[in-house]
Amino acid sequence: MARNRLNFTAYTDEDNKKLRGIWPIHITAYNIFRFSRFVGILLLVISLLTFGFTFISGPMQTVTSTSIYRKAVAVIFLIAIIAFLLCLFLWLVFLRKPPFDEWVFEVAQKRLGTETIFYTSKCLYISYDIAAAKEVDKRDFVTEMSDKSDHYSYFYVETFPDEQVLQIECTKRQPIPERASFSPSDDKFWNILPIGLTINNITQKISPIGWWLNDQNKDEEMVPTVPSTSILIAGGTGSGKSVLEQSIVGHVSRYPDRFQLVGVKNLRIFIEPDYSGV
Repeated sequence: MARNRLNFTAYTDEDNKKLRGIWPIHITAYNIFRFSRFVGILLLVISLLTFGFTFISGPMQTVTSTSIYRKAVAVIFLIAIIAFLLCLFLWLVFLRKPPFDEWVFEVAQKRLGTETIFYTSKCLYISYDIAAAKEVDKRDFVTEMSDKSDHYSYFYVETFPDEQVLQIECTKRQPIPERASFSPSDDKFWNILPIGLTINNITQKISPIGWWLNDQNKDEEMVPTVPSTSILIAGGTGSGKSVLEQSIVGHVSRYPDRFQLVGVKNLRIFIEPDYSGV
């Protein structure tokens, strides 16, 4: 099976030795951007100076008052505007940074031995030291970044072993809902028990998650879990254990032909003496 490869053809080996820090992956576009910006600024200054000469009286006025001179000034100014428009195009298409925390590079240096981070508008490509970073370290690093960040979420995409680069997708963190709303109409399949909300690593949005008893029926809108006939509910006071228990009982009551429920609880609270239909 062929391995995926990352196209770093824009970078020469000599470039890779010099580059340190955070850089765009499209280095050719970046070089054109820098050159266009320099040309735009230079020509803008020249056009403004030459335009200012038209207001100065004296021997130069015989030149500055001619139509050819004014057309030349206009052409220089127009080229400057084109250069700035080219800069804007390159920035919008190739050079925009994804949303991420500036401390990512420092953490990557310590955890993965990173020397360079490349970026596109959506992803970071983080170099790593193959001797210092095991596969579990890379995934732990991504988890650590998401846990540490207050504003962004980071998702592992894939590893490019030949280039020693880790691809990570970055998005702005969505606010965690204070309450997971539920409607009986959302309970579509007997083998999937709705248990709350979580972050969907594929869509990168807040999505419902269910306890899947088996994979007989599937719900594309719900985050799947490993099919299992048992579940352990644990948490501190006020974390929602009893609410989840009630949700499970509600699901069982909607599919009485599929389940028999036996409730055993030492504390005589939250368990009603009778559940209709269970």
